[in-house]
Amino acid sequence: MSNIQTFPFWPCFTIMFSNFVLVIVWMNAFACIPEQANIHPSGLAPAVLQQVKLQGQVPPSSVLILPPVHQLRPQLNAQTTAQPNDEEQAIPNNTKWINQEFIIEVLSVSILVLSVFALLTLRLYSINRTKHKESLVKAGELEREANTNKKLTQLLNNIFESSLDGIIAFDSVRNEVGEIVDFKYKMVNQIAAEIIGIPVNTLLEQNMLELLPGNKSSGLFDAYKNTVESGKNFHTITYYRHDGIDKWFSINAVKNLDGFIVTFADVSEFKQNEELLLRKQEELELANQELEQFVYIASHDLKEPLRKVRAFGARLESGYADVLDDKCKDYIARMRSASDRMQALIDDLLKLSRASRGDTEMDLVDLNSVLSLVKDALSEQIAERHAIISSDTLPTIHANKSQMTQLFQNIISNAIKYVEDTKEPLVSIKVKNIILPIAEVPTSYWQIDISDNGIGFNNEYKTKIFEIFQRLHGRSEYSGTGIGLAICQKIVTNHQGYIFAESKEGEGATFSIQLPR
Repeated sequence: MSNIQTFPFWPCFTIMFSNFVLVIVWMNAFACIPEQANIHPSGLAPAVLQQVKLQGQVPPSSVLILPPVHQLRPQLNAQTTAQPNDEEQAIPNNTKWINQEFIIEVLSVSILVLSVFALLTLRLYSINRTKHKESLVKAGELEREANTNKKLTQLLNNIFESSLDGIIAFDSVRNEVGEIVDFKYKMVNQIAAEIIGIPVNTLLEQNMLELLPGNKSSGLFDAYKNTVESGKNFHTITYYRHDGIDKWFSINAVKNLDGFIVTFADVSEFKQNEELLLRKQEELELANQELEQFVYIASHDLKEPLRKVRAFGARLESGYADVLDDKCKDYIARMRSASDRMQALIDDLLKLSRASRGDTEMDLVDLNSVLSLVKDALSEQIAERHAIISSDTLPTIHANKSQMTQLFQNIISNAIKYVEDTKEPLVSIKVKNIILPIAEVPTSYWQIDISDNGIGFNNEYKTKIFEIFQRLHGRSEYSGTGIGLAICQKIVTNHQGYIFAESKEGEGATFSIQLPR
C-alpha cells in the first residue's frame, strides 16, 4: 500500500465556501443603500458627512474611519433626498475616503490570504499525517523485525542447549602488544560442562589456561590461536589426558569475531570399539593367512600319497584283472572313485587358496577371449550334453585373466551339469551397464548375467550356495565338492565386485556378476 495520502479537498472546499458566503454578506450589506440617495463624490451620504463634522475637524491627509454600518444605516435612510450644502462641500479635498469598492477589495484580499493560509495549513497537516503513517509503518516493521530476531535468538538458544555436542564460545585475551595469550569463556552449553566436568557458572568469564592448562601442552591452544589469526577452520580427533580428563575428543573450531567457537564430542567409546575391531580384524587376517598356508601345504602334501593310491589301484586293475573276482573289482572301482573325488577336492582347495591370496596381478582382459578358453576347456562336456552357449559381446575389464577364466568355467560348468538328462543345456550370457551407489557415489559397473535352463533351486538358498562345502544335492545325483561357487565369490570379491543368484525350482537359475568398468 502506498504511503502517499490524498489531499483533503473537502475541508478546503468548506473553508473556501465559508469565505465566499462572507463576501456575499458584506456585498449585500452595502447594496442595501438606496440608489436615490444623494451621495457625496467620495461615496458618503450627507448624513454621514454631518456626523463627521460634528465629531470635529478632520486632519488633513488623514483617513476617515467610518462607524459601523448598522449605526450609519438609520441616518442614511433619513437623508436619502437631502442635497449637500455648503458646509458639507467645505470638507477638505485632501481627506481620503474608504468607499464600497475599496472595502470589497480589502475583504477579497483578506479572504484570499486566509484561504491560502488555510490551504497551506491543510497541506502541512496532510504531509504530517503521511509522515506519521509512514512512521507507524516503519515502527511496525521494526517491531516485526524485533519479533523475528527474538524468535531467531530463542531458536539458536534452543539449539545451543539441546545439542548433543559440547559448544563453547571464546573471546581472545591479548597482552599490551596485541598477542593472544589466553581465551575467555563467554558461552558454554550444559553438555560441554558435563563433558569436561566443570559447572557452567564456574567456566563463564574465566580464562582457558587457568582452568584447563592441558590445552597448552596438548597443542590445542596453538591450534585455536591459529584459527583466530588465520580464519581457517580446525578439526581433529585427539586423546586428551590432562587436568583430570582421560577421553578421546572429536573437535571442530571456527573463527568468531576476535575469538572462536568450538564444538566437541566425547568419542571415547567409539575409539575403543574401533581399536577392538582393528585388533579383531588383524587376528582374523592372521588366522586366514595361516589357514591358507595350511590348505596350500596340506593339499600339496596330500597329492603324493593320493597319487600312489590311484597308481596302485590302476596296477591292480590292469595286472590282476584275470584273477580278481567281481567283488574285488568293485572295491578297486570304489577306491578309484574316492581317490578321484579326493583329487578334485584337493584341486579345488588349491584354487580357493590361490583365489584368497591378494597378490593377484591385474591387467586389461578381454572377456570374449576368456569365454573362448572356457569353451575349449569344457569342450568334452559341451559335446557330450549337446550344450548350446550364446553370448553378447563381452567387455574388456581390468582383471586377472586366470581368475576370470576360473570364474566363468565354474559357473558355465554348473549350468551344463545341473540340467536334466532329457534336456539339452542352454546357457545364455547377457551384459549391461549399471550404476551402483558405492559409498554414496554413483559408480559404473558391468553386469554379466549367466542364465541356464537347469533344475534350479529354492531361492531361499541363494546366499547359502556361495558358502564352502555347501551342496543342495547328494553326490549320487550330481558330482562336485561344494567349493566351486565359494571360489567364484572369492574371485569376484578380489575384483571389488559382487555376485548373486536368482532361481526357481525347475525353471533354471541366473547368476549375476557385477564388475567395475
